[in-house]
Amino acid sequence: ETTLTPETLTAHTTLSWPNLHAARYWTLLTSAFSHQGPLHFLFNMLSLKAFATILTRTPGLKPSHIILLATGSALAGSLGFLYHDSHRRQTDQGTNLIGRTVEGSNRQISRSIPGARGIETHRSALGASGMVLGFGAAATCLAPFTPMSVMFLPVPIPLWVLTTVYAAADTYFLDDPRSPVGHSAHLGGTVFGGLFYLVVLRRMGGGLGVFGGGGGGGLGRGWWGR
Repeated sequence: ETTLTPETLTAHTTLSWPNLHAARYWTLLTSAFSHQGPLHFLFNMLSLKAFATILTRTPGLKPSHIILLATGSALAGSLGFLYHDSHRRQTDQGTNLIGRTVEGSNRQISRSIPGARGIETHRSALGASGMVLGFGAAATCLAPFTPMSVMFLPVPIPLWVLTTVYAAADTYFLDDPRSPVGHSAHLGGTVFGGLFYLVVLRRMGGGLGVFGGGGGGGLGRGWWGR
């Protein structure tokens, strides 16, 4: 019988290189479905609902498309995080403390592990932000001018503006050691969402169909026909 402890949850529902080295490959996906607390979960689900609602208005969209987009975006976010973490890892000779930081829609845990060259710092991540932003990127390509209400802004803004600002912020802070946000996971999900539109959803219409291969369906003629 397995006892459910914080250590067990960390081992099986957070993403990190140590977990992968321990052959817990399922954490590439389970980390996208685990959250640190109710507010973290609520923020992700509200964002996911907003983007998914836009996608479900697209004629021809099937449940299989949603499943592929969700799974692919989650995996891409995980791979983006791991790739960036492997380049950010640094040696800390003076500490073996465990600290926790917060990633916008993902949570991260920084851990210092003794190694042959001293103390190697690894980060762990959990949260659905990679998947959510994959949905956001695909929705933006399909309906870039959808008005979006954002907290603290008096008027709605177009979806493409929101997505662009978010991606720009993630890119700008990507290598900021003081940032508690896992921007690499955000960018990984965003890139997959855009590619998924180009490969799978473009025939349904949307902003990029003008470059060829786009069908006449989707959300009307696309934004270029406005």
